[in-house]
Amino acid sequence: MLALLWCRALIGFAASDNYPVALALLFAAGFLELTFNAMAQTLVQLNAHEEIRGRMLDLFNMASLGLRAFSGVTVGLIGSLIGVHWSLALSALVLVAITCVLLWVGQGPAGSDGSCNQGGSELAEKGRTSGRRTWMHIFEEGDLAIAE
Repeated sequence: MLALLWCRALIGFAASDNYPVALALLFAAGFLELTFNAMAQTLVQLNAHEEIRGRMLDLFNMASLGLRAFSGVTVGLIGSLIGVHWSLALSALVLVAITCVLLWVGQGPAGSDGSCNQGGSELAEKGRTSGRRTWMHIFEEGDLAIAE
């Protein structure tokens, strides 16, 4: 939800012609980005097993920083074609679409209360959810090769 609010603030900033409103939306976007990043980092630390926590944090940070650099290039290139404001709004709309797809896919076979834990199974004992393999489980099972 924080990502969606962040996108709304960015779209509002890109569409704003009023300086005080744009400044307030940019402040809100910065606050929401910091909050989202802190929450995401905390979730990675809490969900990673102790033996691989460092590698998981490195993988998370590498992906996060790499995507941020790529986003700057795409916003700049598209901005030179259609304008910076529209480019930023388009980038935020793409992020909204990706977030909505990930939220929809991430729900999987959830119960009506939204929880995925079916309880009592071997997967639930290991902290896994209803047979779905998340990127963290793939990493733990060795399907993602990391050179040591």
